[in-house]
Amino acid sequence: MEPMGSASLSGVVEIGDQLCELRPVAVLGSKTNDDDDVPIDLVGASFDDVMGAFANLGREVREVDLVFFRGTKDELMGALAGETGKSFSPPANETITITVIQNGGGANNNGRRSSSSSTTTTHVIKARAGCNLRQILTDNGINVYQSVTRWTNCKGKQLCGTCIVNVSDGGEGTNRKSIDEASTLRENPDSYRLSCVTFAYGDVTVETFPPVKASQWTR
Repeated sequence: MEPMGSASLSGVVEIGDQLCELRPVAVLGSKTNDDDDVPIDLVGASFDDVMGAFANLGREVREVDLVFFRGTKDELMGALAGETGKSFSPPANETITITVIQNGGGANNNGRRSSSSSTTTTHVIKARAGCNLRQILTDNGINVYQSVTRWTNCKGKQLCGTCIVNVSDGGEGTNRKSIDEASTLRENPDSYRLSCVTFAYGDVTVETFPPVKASQWTR
């Protein structure tokens, strides 16, 4: 949330609030479509879906009412199930599969792996939807850091930019890249992610130690 933006200055919206619904408000007397003022469900919607909902509003819409929920994801799911105030356990189908292609070593200064690092091992991890990639990989003994950054990294604070993985499949089931992450990885393929700020909501395939440019280590 922008510190001096309208939402912040209103005192109504707080960081962490979850957008649940968009209610278009058509200008009085200008409604031309029955859908002009139909509420749009945005619970669990991706950033792109939310932006698309705004972009697809009719020309007659000049104002919108936004409905937020303040609480955790589990509390929101409990409220939707009519269990407000009760403990809530996510259903079993919220388990996702993370397939990890673990390469044998890091890349050299030319962005290529040496011949001694050509072996790969595949791991299959069951995890809860919404898990952080770096956390789930390190918890399962899988190193995401190349070279000496294994010992000199920032411990998941998005400061060093060295926990790079390649989400080779299922990237649409992860959170959108922030501007900072995209800038850090700008010389690399779009599927490259900083695992410390990547959250998986669906099945993904992740490759560790992907080849990176030499300049990646000078940032």
